[in-house]
Amino acid sequence: MLILKRKNSIWHRPISSNTSLTRSRSFKNDAELRLADIYYANNDLNDAIAIYDKTEDATDYTLFQKSMALGFKGDTQAKINSMKNLLSKYPDSEYYDDALYEIGTAYAAQDDFTNANDYFGRVIKTSSDRDLVANASIYRAQNYVDLNQNDKALSELKALGEQYKNTAYAEKIVQAAKPIFTKNGDVSGYEAFARNLGVNVDASEIDEINLSTAKQYFTKKDYKNAIQYYEKYLTQNPTGEGLYQAKYELGESYYQTNNSTKALLVLQEIGSVPNDYQDDAQTRLAQIYMAQGNTAEAKKYLESIRNSSDVSIRNYANVELMKIYADEKDFSQAEKLADAVIGNAKNSAAVIETAKAIKARSLMNAGKDKDAQTAYAALEKSSNTSVAAESLYAKAYYQNKAKAFKSSNETIFKLANNYASEEYWGAKALVIMAKNYLGLKDNYQASYTCDQIIENYKDFPDIVAEAREVKKQIKK
Repeated sequence: MLILKRKNSIWHRPISSNTSLTRSRSFKNDAELRLADIYYANNDLNDAIAIYDKTEDATDYTLFQKSMALGFKGDTQAKINSMKNLLSKYPDSEYYDDALYEIGTAYAAQDDFTNANDYFGRVIKTSSDRDLVANASIYRAQNYVDLNQNDKALSELKALGEQYKNTAYAEKIVQAAKPIFTKNGDVSGYEAFARNLGVNVDASEIDEINLSTAKQYFTKKDYKNAIQYYEKYLTQNPTGEGLYQAKYELGESYYQTNNSTKALLVLQEIGSVPNDYQDDAQTRLAQIYMAQGNTAEAKKYLESIRNSSDVSIRNYANVELMKIYADEKDFSQAEKLADAVIGNAKNSAAVIETAKAIKARSLMNAGKDKDAQTAYAALEKSSNTSVAAESLYAKAYYQNKAKAFKSSNETIFKLANNYASEEYWGAKALVIMAKNYLGLKDNYQASYTCDQIIENYKDFPDIVAEAREVKKQIKK
């Protein structure tokens, strides 16, 4: 923000002993004003205001100084009221235009940009002080930005640029225009605007604009636009301040725009060294590898973030590792993680039920059939479709094992009808169905079911292998 937009204006006239003398009616008043001015200059605002208040026959000078002191003290509304009092009592004061300007700055400090611009407009229209007019014009344009009137602001700043080209005000105008160009992501436009006014823009400032623009787009989830500005920034600042955040957010932007290849390259850099974004980068890397079916790589990052200080990241690692270890049939590790997941009350019911299903699967794998059946039975009505489907598969499995072949098939039909989206458990259940038909001496149906599994479930080679083994038994 420009120096113009300080909470209280820079337009404070220097204290002059001569001014005090000419405006005083007595030696006593003069001495008091001198003392008040000293307090004011030393920032002892309360003491200064107290003297200004009790000075007999307050002059326009006294009112102006008091108003400014109130503003510097932070009492913006009191400053406005005091300045308006000055305007009313002394319409011919040499401080009149300054007071108009100060009221404008005070309204702007209260975010009342419309009233602020009314007073700046009066300064621009009536004042003969070129410096005051220039500052009021720039301030008014800045207020248009705050009023979301960017086109109007830029139009006014361009006009001011032509008027004050190659002057001391050119740099202020360029800085006032900077937020507009930045908001539009028009870095080259900003450079051209500055160059036209005779203002040099440092490379470091362009880098800062690229970074702030990238962050702005990233915050708005406009990842496509964020990418180009992060790339520009990082090209010029491969080792600069904010490197890790910029690289992480660039990697995240690649991920969000479905460019996993580039996301991996950038996030691997962040994930490989200690920094504030390492855990976030490793979490995203694990998710990318999981989506690609590369559980070996995912597992490396999950094991790393398993010790994260962030509870949510640590829990995510536990949940995913639990599933991986269960799929690898490392039930010792899977059960430990399942207990940790179940013990976290912040986990959703679906996640907790997944953990319970893995514990039930571990019991089944260990041959603890009675305990496994009890555990699975409690999950048959789970809202988690995968858990419910697995539970019905387990029920059909145990019914087959008990030679209740028809009941087992009925359970499998229920699974197929209610959970058609759960293809893995549906396919495994079909293997049980083939075995049921074999038990019912219906070799044709058994063979046909195996053929359907082999033909339609090639994505599950382990299940296809089971179907082939069942078919071998039919041929015997």
